[in-house]
Amino acid sequence: MRGQTDIQSSDLELCAERRETVLSWVRDPRLSTAERNSILKQVERFSNPQSGDRAFKRAEELYAKAILAPSTLAAAEDARKVDRVVEGLSRIEAVVSQTSPDEFAAALLSSNENLMDWEATISGFMRVLEFHDQVSRHLSLHAPASVSA
Repeated sequence: MRGQTDIQSSDLELCAERRETVLSWVRDPRLSTAERNSILKQVERFSNPQSGDRAFKRAEELYAKAILAPSTLAAAEDARKVDRVVEGLSRIEAVVSQTSPDEFAAALLSSNENLMDWEATISGFMRVLEFHDQVSRHLSLHAPASVSA
């Protein structure tokens, strides 16, 4: 029973800390009333162990979005787009580098469905290569000399 009391006590302390943090955010004069209310709605969920972490992160996101300059938000969104594409391509490269071409070709030939899936995937990958070419052309026209495509 004592262990459970300690956990509840630490949960209450965390909830109180989060509440205090969020209350300091909503006193920020840069926030509109609507932004302030959206952030405060998250406080109600702090005491729930299942949703408390998500509610605090959501409040933090709402506050950051409200106070950051639009150019900072655009730069962050641009970075997320680049990360999403780069991470996806990196995963593909990692899988391909661990696969034997002979074994893969044999697996493709083992069924028509595998072969059709492969052809559809390659068609999609050709669009990725076309996207790469377009980005490379854009970079060569607009990037500083120190950036290479």
